[in-house]
Amino acid sequence: MCGELAGKLGLRSIQPVVLWPFPEKAFARAMEGVDKFYVVETNQTGQLAMLVSMFGYIPAGKVLKYDGRPFMVDELEGLVNKVIS
Repeated sequence: MCGELAGKLGLRSIQPVVLWPFPEKAFARAMEGVDKFYVVETNQTGQLAMLVSMFGYIPAGKVLKYDGRPFMVDELEGLVNKVIS
């Protein structure tokens, strides 16, 4: 869903599949040319944002949902637009 929305908004979507050991080289390649990025997560604490921060990638913002339900596309679009504006 993030990929679908990213395409619609003209953004790039990066979705790490393996988190540990952290794929530093693959993540660095995926981040080439990226000035700032935002993390979309379905947890309260922003665990992925904290993990990538440990490797020097500091998110410009986060979109978090932690009510146990997945993001709906229109809901996510509204939240992403708020964060990137």
